[in-house]
Amino acid sequence: MKEGPFPVLRHIGVYGFTRDVLLRVPDLPSSGLAEAESLEQLRFLENDIPIHVLDATGDPWGIETRSDYDAFLTRLRQGQRLENS
Repeated sequence: MKEGPFPVLRHIGVYGFTRDVLLRVPDLPSSGLAEAESLEQLRFLENDIPIHVLDATGDPWGIETRSDYDAFLTRLRQGQRLENS
């Protein structure tokens, strides 16, 4: 997707953590930037925990509520495409 001189990107968050990292999270200090920007990923980066970023294609369905999740499971069971495109 492109508008003007810069591409328009959409954030799709898929997070996976090891048990060790999850146990450390409550004790991770924050500079406040993660809270100010509403980006929890910054807290990990501030504490030298790497994150991986990939480019995605298509327009995937969002799962924000229980009903979104139930609809996703229905599509998955029916073998439907899992994106809006």
